[in-house]
Parts: sequence; structure tokens; C-alpha cells
Amino acid sequence: MKKRLLPQIDLVRAMPLSRIEKRALLQKVKFFRPTLTYRAVRAVTPDLFNVRPGCLEPTASCWSEIANAISSRCLHVAERIQNLAVGKRVFEDSTQRRLTGYQHQLFPLKIGISGGAVLWSDFYIVVDGVPVFPFIDPRRSNGLGPIARNVAFSLMHQRIRADGGDFASAEFAIYKFPSEGAESRRLSIHSSDGAELYSYDDLEQMIQEVYEVWEEVLSDREAEKRRAAGGRVGSLGI
Repeated sequence: MKKRLLPQIDLVRAMPLSRIEKRALLQKVKFFRPTLTYRAVRAVTPDLFNVRPGCLEPTASCWSEIANAISSRCLHVAERIQNLAVGKRVFEDSTQRRLTGYQHQLFPLKIGISGGAVLWSDFYIVVDGVPVFPFIDPRRSNGLGPIARNVAFSLMHQRIRADGGDFASAEFAIYKFPSEGAESRRLSIHSSDGAELYSYDDLEQMIQEVYEVWEEVLSDREAEKRRAAGGRVGSLGI
């Protein structure tokens, strides 16, 4: 069976759980075209954080232009409403705090059999003189809870700070957006300051167990399909 990698947020949610809890969570992970995605707002994330292009001076972004860019990427009204709600909260916060972002490309963290962890954007913002790498978790439900956020911060630490380079003192922030009614979201920013971090070995072991359980879940699904088909197999013997 071809390995199917988990969505990053679902992988991180499963990592700190017991094996039984992992299985219960992973049984709910399905592969299909979701009715709503946040690709539109992710595409304009640098504009939301006023990221300066290379060595040029930052140019203040206009919300109306960003909103138009988000809307043009959405497939239907509900998707547009939620993407705009998330984007507006980030833009308002960045504008109020007069944040400026700086481009900095980071490659995925190669760890275990995860295919590479990417829980950051290719830029950082500066808050009170400290570089901060933000990660947007736009989900209304099934997002990163408190323990999962510590796992996410640990992965960020291993990729960005652990080597003691230019960003050894950097911080991380996870942006979450709880619902306020059907069409509005509020912003909740969670900082890595004081977070209890897991070691690289612990993270690698967690990922290994997640994918062991994930393979079991997928095997069970295939077996159920065969039972539902009365045991019939195709021309390739599967």
C-alpha cells in the first residue's frame, strides 16, 4: 500500500496522544475534497504581515486589495466569508501593532517518516525587537490544542533555533481563529514563550508511532472495502 502522508495539523494533533487515542483521532481523518479550504488566505499571508520584498522598504498593504485577492481565489461564498474573516483579523492585528515582516526561506524539517514538517511561513516578523515566526491555524474545529501547540513549537525549535544560528533567540506564534457567529472570527495568538518542548528523539518516536497506527487504520479501511464488495478483487488482484 502506498504511504499516504497526513495533513500537518492532524499529524501534530496525533503525536502527543496515547496509541489508543491516536487511533481514535486518525479514524476520523478522511481524504476527500473539503467543502472549504484556506488556500486563498494562505496565498496572501505575506501581505497580511506587511512582509518587505527582499531588501526593499516595506510598503503598507491595503485591506481592500488584499480582500480582492482573497476573494478571487475562493470557489464559493462560504469559503470567501471564512477566508476573509481570518485574513482581516491578521491584517488588523499587524496594522495595529505596526508589524513588519522579513523574508527568510526555511526548508522542511526532515524528521522520521513524516515527509518533512512545515509549521512556519517563509518570513518572520519583529515584535519588541525579537524575531517571531508565525503559523496560521485557520481551522474552526480540530485545530491545534494546548498540548499539540507544544509539539508544534518543538518542531519549530528543532528547525529554526536548535542549531544555535542567527535565530537562536527567536520566538514562535500560532494564530488561531475561534468563531464569533457564522461569519466572524476572533484572533487568539499563542506564544512559544514558556512552552514545554519535546526533544528531537521524542518527536521522532511520536511520528513513528503515528504512522504505525495510520497504516493500521488504512489497512482496516481496505479490508472493510473488500468485505463490502463481497470479497471481490480487481484484475490486478487487489
